[in-house]
Amino acid sequence: MKNNKAKHSGMSLVLSPADIQNQLIESMRTSALMFAAGLLEEDVQSLCGDRFARKTPAHCHRAGSEQGYVYVRGGKVPIRKPRVRKGGKEVLLPSYESMKGQDLLGESIEHKMIKGVYTRNYDEVIEGFTERFGAAKK
Repeated sequence: MKNNKAKHSGMSLVLSPADIQNQLIESMRTSALMFAAGLLEEDVQSLCGDRFARKTPAHCHRAGSEQGYVYVRGGKVPIRKPRVRKGGKEVLLPSYESMKGQDLLGESIEHKMIKGVYTRNYDEVIEGFTERFGAAKK
């Protein structure tokens, strides 16, 4: 069996399988949070239009952000949730409403991500997220 080594400052470190798995899980967690932030930004963009562009009466306006939460691997993780308003009332972000009731890295998504990374079948990973959260594949 081959040793898993990583070079660090001229020294070689031997990583245990548990260390590799922990790093992979942390990378998936970070990717899931970046994906969530991207979905929220797409919602804001579609509701409000471009930043600093002239708005029509049909557009909402950006109203800062607030603390929000999503679930990742069974734990509640804080995120910055953009706020959108129209006519003095808060407008719900569809992707946030979809995400807040389910785990971003449920077992099926986590399994697809690991399989996709090992087999380099990234389309399957993307499809897992798009099916679950209603995002458009780009």
